[in-house]
Amino acid sequence: MEFAYQGLKIPDPLEIGKGLPEETQRAQYTLAYDLRPSAEGGNGNGKEYKCHHKVVCNWVCTECRTSVSNFKHFLDSGECQVYFKILEWREMSLPEVACIYTSYTPKDSLELREYIMALLSLSLNPAKDLLSTQNLSDNFAEYLKNRDRLWIQQTNKIKQKVLKFDSMFESGNIDQVAFINANHYLLTVKADVNTWGTTKWLYFSVSNTTAGSSVKFEVINFTKGNKLYRAGMRMWVYSKTLAEKKRVYWHKGGEEIEYKVNQHQRRSITVKSEETCFYTLSFKYTFDHDNDEVYFAYSCPYTYSKMCKLIADTEARLEKASESRATLDSGNKCITLRGISYQRECYARTICGVPVYVVTVTSNAKRRVIPLEKRKCIVVTARVHAGETTGSFTFEGFWQFIFSNKELAKLVLGLYAVSYTHLTLPTNREV
Repeated sequence: MEFAYQGLKIPDPLEIGKGLPEETQRAQYTLAYDLRPSAEGGNGNGKEYKCHHKVVCNWVCTECRTSVSNFKHFLDSGECQVYFKILEWREMSLPEVACIYTSYTPKDSLELREYIMALLSLSLNPAKDLLSTQNLSDNFAEYLKNRDRLWIQQTNKIKQKVLKFDSMFESGNIDQVAFINANHYLLTVKADVNTWGTTKWLYFSVSNTTAGSSVKFEVINFTKGNKLYRAGMRMWVYSKTLAEKKRVYWHKGGEEIEYKVNQHQRRSITVKSEETCFYTLSFKYTFDHDNDEVYFAYSCPYTYSKMCKLIADTEARLEKASESRATLDSGNKCITLRGISYQRECYARTICGVPVYVVTVTSNAKRRVIPLEKRKCIVVTARVHAGETTGSFTFEGFWQFIFSNKELAKLVLGLYAVSYTHLTLPTNREV
């Protein structure tokens, strides 16, 4: 699978690691262990060894061979180069109520790569029919065919108007939804990729709404004790109807917002601190329109595909005025025009094979303030953690300034080379 936007192409990450001998792959992914047991049962340093079950394949720890079936979705198949420390948290006991939504669950890390690439492809090509894509895994294809079946079945049983939830879009991270009544829903969010079960933000949508109805949403598996919700922070909300009719886009909303510890215990395998319970975020929202589609988020979303569009649109604008340009490969490009030298390089790839770019720009004016070889470099980076989207917007603002025609921007480029790298961890189910 490949996605592209105005010539910015991302190659198929599913091919990464294929063709290596099985023993080589296993030798690489087993490097994830912290401790190595000796024949005597220690770790070689005279200390007692305790296995943390970090690499799980077929529900069995590959180190101590203990069954860890309670931890059902450490996504590692033993068939790729990099081990994912992922816990898809599904252990919490919900009340005896109707489960109306369950997100897609990849069976291994290759299927996770496929899923993330599919979401990126949908963001850049909204009209794309994923089911028409060749070589989809059977697991993903089956989910796409039947993704609405659970909601339809439960709606027929409940015989009430039930909200329709979704998180199968870029950055969406709701895992399961339980129906309490028409005005109350319980939700769980997915753990961030390559973390020890971290759940600190949310992004999901609801449809099939009723104007005037007030609904309580409870997200019951957050892992961070201190949140700004306790200091008055509100949810970010986007209503499609409001955007179409009044051009009101992402805005603050929600009432009766609470954030507190709950009684649900976290498993010790995922905990590195004394915080052993989950936290609940609850809020109410009153819908303004019938049959609206409303999105809720921890912070105003800024996705990887948005960053790709920013780069591609900037390059398209520069190329119109360029004196020369060279595309080295799908991840690298050089553009030279009067006054500016621009270079994009793919300096790394994420666990899921998504490119991480570094863009360097400086002045090449004949009357240079400082010679190129003597210029210092300004490094601009943003978005170390998935929920820190404010950094992304600040990043974009500085990007737009540097590529503007303002005299101050020209002066900066004459004094420095400016290097940008964005979304340092873009596959953390980024928002």
